[in-house]
Amino acid sequence: MRSLLKFKYLKLYLLIAVIISFSTYLIYINLTRISSDASPLATTNPIKACGSSQVPALVSPYEIYKTALKGNPLSLKVGSIQLVASNHYLTARTKDKEATVSVSQPDFGVVEFIKPTQSGEIFAIGEQLSYRMKISLSEDKPVFSKLTELPILFSKGCKFLGRISRKCLQSTGSYSNELKTVFLTGYNYWGKFTSLVLGLKSGDQNISNSITPFFVGDIPNTGNVLLRGSKGFALYDGKVITACTPK
Repeated sequence: MRSLLKFKYLKLYLLIAVIISFSTYLIYINLTRISSDASPLATTNPIKACGSSQVPALVSPYEIYKTALKGNPLSLKVGSIQLVASNHYLTARTKDKEATVSVSQPDFGVVEFIKPTQSGEIFAIGEQLSYRMKISLSEDKPVFSKLTELPILFSKGCKFLGRISRKCLQSTGSYSNELKTVFLTGYNYWGKFTSLVLGLKSGDQNISNSITPFFVGDIPNTGNVLLRGSKGFALYDGKVITACTPK
């Protein structure tokens, strides 16, 4: 009888250990992703590179991310339509009618926040997958355009075995409050570096080949964001990239 009880307790302890280990792993993955998004800030002083008149203050992707999670990040008003994300679904409601679409994630992930962009699209930023869509009214009923998944990119080059074993860290979009766009940077399935600006009114931009392809953060109340590359920093207004010169 005692042996049976010991065996039951052992199984319980093992289950608790597995749950704690998995929870720790999820926390580590999320913190690593955020740290990776914020890493361009860790090298050179951008104010010194660009001058305080051009960069009086800077809001990093990590700070934008924390701000996006405050309040009610999973609810957004679009005209007379109320958008609400819950679990793996996005629901649009008017006074009398509603429509629902799936914004599912491959594994443990969930949608973290929904935001509008210049193009009139709504972006649902998820822990693993992010989506873009448009929404309109037809006979007072909300109608979603076809949802499009954002490209799958990895924070580092990811070989085939790494992908099938799910060991590669996937990049997710960074939202810019200043430009109302989404920056997505990483490496595709073939290891090619890609840096995209999504949701611009003029259309998406590919800044992969620019000298400053990394989004560093918003420069509040200027209509500009800061970009970074191996050769320094640049200002970007959604149209033109202007390299900074030391002041």
